[in-house]
Amino acid sequence: MTMRMAVAALVVIGCGTGARPAVSTAGSGGAAPRPLLAVYRTAHFGSDVPELVVYEDGLILSNFVHDLDDLSGRIERRVAHVTRAEAVKLWRSVMTPEFARLPGHAEKESASDLQTVRILARTDAGTWKVASVYGFYYDRQDDPSDLFATTARRLHGLVPPHGWTPWHPPTIELRLSRWDDAQRTVPWPDGVPLPPPDAPEVESSVRYEVPGSLESRVRDFRDVHPGEAVIALERKWSLSVRVSVPAGDELEQVILDSFGRRDDNVHR
Repeated sequence: MTMRMAVAALVVIGCGTGARPAVSTAGSGGAAPRPLLAVYRTAHFGSDVPELVVYEDGLILSNFVHDLDDLSGRIERRVAHVTRAEAVKLWRSVMTPEFARLPGHAEKESASDLQTVRILARTDAGTWKVASVYGFYYDRQDDPSDLFATTARRLHGLVPPHGWTPWHPPTIELRLSRWDDAQRTVPWPDGVPLPPPDAPEVESSVRYEVPGSLESRVRDFRDVHPGEAVIALERKWSLSVRVSVPAGDELEQVILDSFGRRDDNVHR
């Protein structure tokens, strides 16, 4: 199967015509929609990018990284809507008996500082199948019979029937991690709210939300000050940005629970 054919298998998940649905990230009744599929790409320095999340109600969110070898590059955030039936069809095209038998983790290369791609698929039993490959890159040639590679490339090249619409998250999460031994520090970025004085510190980190319109400002600040700690709450911190997706905490917990498990179906 060629890459074009592999992508087409998931691109053509609906062929109806009509007006594009309104963009929404809430499920029925305002509840968070239920995820069916997710693809995460993790760099050696620990930044998780949820590249794609497909929800049962037809919502699809994408954080598309144009530079396949640079997770710190700019991300194109996109949203699309398909019908519930199309979302389920896409999910079932991935969650096959053959996919269920893939190992929970494999390595393409043994070199250090490579990225890991993870595919999360909900099972009929409500558990999660997690398949991950260390050293996998979309633009490198693989054996055409490699199910993980063809599935990952299908999802990476997904084009919904009505195309993508720019997605502007209403909020972003700032994460501060203790960096007490940092040699260089810079003042807190202008125009960005400081963490609340009573923000809880969990495992040497503080997390809080700010308006999504500040994402570019925070990322630009980090680009100008790489390797420098920021000062807040009378401490030194590293500053990172996380864009929340519906049920994102559940998906991240599934990944954490999958580490070191012999049973690849993570119960959540």
